[in-house]
Parts: sequence; C-alpha cells; structure tokens
Amino acid sequence: MCELPLPRKPCERIKRNSLILHLSSLKWEALNSQPDRYHGKSLKMNSTTTPESGAETAAVILHNVNKIYRLDSVDVPALTDVNLLVRPNRFTVLSGASGSGKTTLLNIMGCIDNANTGHILVAGEEVQKLSDDALSDFRAKNIGFIFQNFNLLPVLTAFENIEYPMIMAKVPPAKRKRRVEKLLNAVGLSDRAKNRPGQLSGGQRQRVAVARALACKPQLVLADEPTANLDSQTGTAIIQLMRHMQRAYHISFIFSSHDPKVLAAADDTLFIQDGRITSVKRCDDLAETSV
Repeated sequence: MCELPLPRKPCERIKRNSLILHLSSLKWEALNSQPDRYHGKSLKMNSTTTPESGAETAAVILHNVNKIYRLDSVDVPALTDVNLLVRPNRFTVLSGASGSGKTTLLNIMGCIDNANTGHILVAGEEVQKLSDDALSDFRAKNIGFIFQNFNLLPVLTAFENIEYPMIMAKVPPAKRKRRVEKLLNAVGLSDRAKNRPGQLSGGQRQRVAVARALACKPQLVLADEPTANLDSQTGTAIIQLMRHMQRAYHISFIFSSHDPKVLAAADDTLFIQDGRITSVKRCDDLAETSV
C-alpha cells in the first residue's frame, strides 16, 4: 500500500477530487450542440422516476442545459437547451464522429465542467447547487473515470493506482487493501499487483483503469473512448470486462465512442451528429426512435 503525504503549501493542496483532475488532464474540445429530446419529449426534473419505469432513479438528467465556450473573442455554443435522460444500471453509449458533441456531454455529466444555464441531476443530486468542496466530495464518491490513454500514475504499482482514489477519500487502510485485492481479482490481475504501468500491456493497463474507476464504489462510471488505443482483440476483451463489472456491481456506465463493438454491447445508444442527438436506441425498444 502507498500512503502519500499531502502537500502543505496552499498552491499544492490536494482536494479529494485531485486524482480525478490530475488523471483527466485532457483538453475537452469545444463542440457545437443543438437541443436534443428524450423520445421527442421535454424532461421534467424528477430525480426519483424515469418515463419508462416510474420507479427507478435516473442516472443523469439534463434539463435545458446550455454551455458556451469563449474562444479568443468568439462565443462558441457547445450545448443549447439540452434535455437528456440516462437510465440507471445501463450500458449507455454516446455515439458520434469526432467533433460531434459527445465529449462535451460526457464532460457535463461527469461534473468536470459547468453548464452556463439549465439543471443537471447526477445520481439524484442537483449538482449546480453544490459548493466547490461539496462537488469535489460528490464526484469522488459517486463518479469513476476511465480514459483512452489509461492515465495511470507511472510511479505507482497496479495495486497503488487502484488504491490511490481511496486514499484521497480517506478510506481506512485495511478496507482499502481488501477492496483493491477484490478488484484486482475481478479484472484478472492479481498476479500483476506489484507491476508498474510500464511493465503492463495496453490491455492490462486498461484493466487497472477499470478497477481504479470502481475503487470508491461509484454510482456512475464515465469512459471516454476506452477502446481507442487498443487493438481489436484487446478492445473486445475490455468491453466484455466492463460489461461484466457493470452487471456485477449494478453501476451505470456511460461511454463516448464510435467503436462498433462498443455500440453492439450497449443497452442504450444516443446518436449524436453535429451536436444534435439525432436518435435514441434503447435495448427494450422495438426500433430506433428518431429525435
């Protein structure tokens, strides 16, 4: 296990979300988006029900969400009056070409970026009302992240990479050890616990990343193009692993991807083109629904 001291200087303070922010040192591009609809109907903010079940808690609800990026002297509308519902305990994919708008939506859902206007419910919490510290705590406890570049800390072993989010969340050492060992076994890497990322294959590193995303028992896991840097066979194995983990741990997985293998595994698929959700396909729908 790795007990990492917290820096004392204010400029170096680590909040509970510091791992997430460090690991997500990606530039989320500004993308144009247009209003979307859930099966053609505007959504009412209700954290306890979904249109289909009337009883389940929605994983994510976006209601009239707007996002504008400032690029030099130009305002770029990235999201405009977005209405979207993500069903709980599903394998959901945001599918579209590069620049279509899927990463901006994923960014908003992950509470990494803020909307200019609108309402956002994540795991039943209206996140815009949270203070910065409260949002950091919420994100650390409720959201896990998986990245296409793995973003593992190179100086830490597989065990320590998985353990690190729990150190940030102040989980007791004994509980951390049991959780890491369980996750390493679940992803088939018990014999690689002491290996650093440089000693692991791409598929093994992504398995560590999956385990790390689940370390703090989140309600929601977000994955940005998780198979983009993997060969076809390894990508298929990672999809199967994530599907197994989603079912075993009853977690909502949301991906951004245009990988056909990811789409084939999805319960729900939200198709995005030029910033507009053009159709929604649900696993229990008889046919694709145009929006």
